Amino acid sequence: MRSEGRALGVTVAAAAVLVACSQAGVNTAANSNGLDDPHAGGQMVGMDMVSGTGAHPEHGLVLTTTTDKYLIVLDILAPEQMYTAADVAKEHPGAGELVVNGKATPTTGVNLRHMEVHVYDRATGAVVMDEHPKLTLSDYTDDTTYTVDSTEMRDIVIGEIDDHYGSNSSVAVGHEFSLHFEMNGEIADFTGMVK
Repeated sequence: MRSEGRALGVTVAAAAVLVACSQAGVNTAANSNGLDDPHAGGQMVGMDMVSGTGAHPEHGLVLTTTTDKYLIVLDILAPEQMYTAADVAKEHPGAGELVVNGKATPTTGVNLRHMEVHVYDRATGAVVMDEHPKLTLSDYTDDTTYTVDSTEMRDIVIGEIDDHYGSNSSVAVGHEFSLHFEMNGEIADFTGMVK
């Protein structure tokens, strides 16, 4: 499972990108993983992260982009256990995701990764929740496309500052993919390779 530091690091990195873009007047509406995007035609800025130990290494990929209204951070990591409020009250887990609105997805299956889409208001820096983004994943390596659940959730330990959308979804290590985001008329595409 991911550490508090990793989740908080994503939030802090997103805030830093938002502030830097605002101060520099930079429009970073083209997304990136640091490579020219052959499918969307833009160049993006992002970073790869790998962490974790033992039999369950955490493979992470973090990509950022902006639209006119939002700063969006996509974080792909090892599957996360997802709990309802009733589960948390009963089990008192020390790590995992609290489902705020939507459904918990399983942590077992072929090539599962936890996909988190963090959305921030570019004007205020506030976390954007209570929306219903449409998330569509295209795996270019095996030529499949499917909808990713946009469950509202947050890290159990970190709390509301980690509010995000997503689920545990299948995408294999070494596969090129794109994630298409649509919300309130705003559209963004992330393209990368899961490591």
